[in-house]
Amino acid sequence: PEFDPSFRDTASTCYFHHIIDVTAATLRVEVLGPNLTYTFRHERAKELRLSASTISKRLESKVVGFLALRTGRDQKRVVLAWAQSGHGVGLRGDLLDPEPSVLPNDVWTKRAVNMGRALSLQMSRPYDGIVFQTTGVKMEGVFQGSHVEVKLAVHAICILLSSFGITQDLDHVTPEHLKALRQAAWADGSKPAFEIYFSRKNCHFCGKFVRRLQSATGITLKLVWRDRLVKKVYENRRMGEGRANRPQPQDAIQIDTDTVMTDDVHVIETVDLSEPNRRAEGDTYIEGLAYCVGQIDECPASARDAILTLASQQQQRRAANLENINKPLPATPQIAPPGYA
Repeated sequence: PEFDPSFRDTASTCYFHHIIDVTAATLRVEVLGPNLTYTFRHERAKELRLSASTISKRLESKVVGFLALRTGRDQKRVVLAWAQSGHGVGLRGDLLDPEPSVLPNDVWTKRAVNMGRALSLQMSRPYDGIVFQTTGVKMEGVFQGSHVEVKLAVHAICILLSSFGITQDLDHVTPEHLKALRQAAWADGSKPAFEIYFSRKNCHFCGKFVRRLQSATGITLKLVWRDRLVKKVYENRRMGEGRANRPQPQDAIQIDTDTVMTDDVHVIETVDLSEPNRRAEGDTYIEGLAYCVGQIDECPASARDAILTLASQQQQRRAANLENINKPLPATPQIAPPGYA
């Protein structure tokens, strides 16, 4: 498919909207701006009888993206492939259904790892050991290679390697193969150019990976991340519901400004003794902690640092609250009854 003609350039408005159907185990992606849509299907999740909560949690944490080729002098954009985050080499295998328009996670994660080695990049991460513990397969770099933007960038280069007849063995790309792409050009003399759109900001390493790949091949690979929209659900209330239980405000007593203030009539200074609302701070902490835990598979180091930071901030708030507790004065010993003479 092609972009909507009204979408001029990468600075135009563009948002991702994820729609999860736990019953069908699908993730429908709507890209607002270019007006694109795609549905990722996961039939094996139903075959494995995964619970609805497990399916929802997994699909909620997914990052999606697509690869667009800029063609012609008018720079039209044509979508070549879609991708979903994940490596597909775990104990249950790849739950993503194989379709012509989507990249298989297990195949392209391995190719991304091999491409990183060809670029002399350190792909291994501490979480790679989890795959070895569960499957017995030692595969360094599997977590870093599972990122959407990396897989799509590698796919773009592999398309050119195959199209220009440089190599058909896409599982063993060498630095010499990448260097040969510097001479690649279309029939009109223009150089190939790609844009990679995805629904979360890339990590530092993925940006370095794409820059290194672009430098080695001379091919333009532009990363374009866009925010993900979340549907807001409002609470519906019927007219008059809950009014009977609401506390009624006290009638204000008006004092005539011409009233002469005497010892019997005077204004009393009031002190607000209501407890401050601590719920907002707690809700913010819980939401931030939940977000960090949800991102721990994609970027564990950043998530771990964020969790420790949130916990430290919460401890500081508790310590400050304890210091501000009003304590009564110590009791004064009574040495004689009142009025004793």
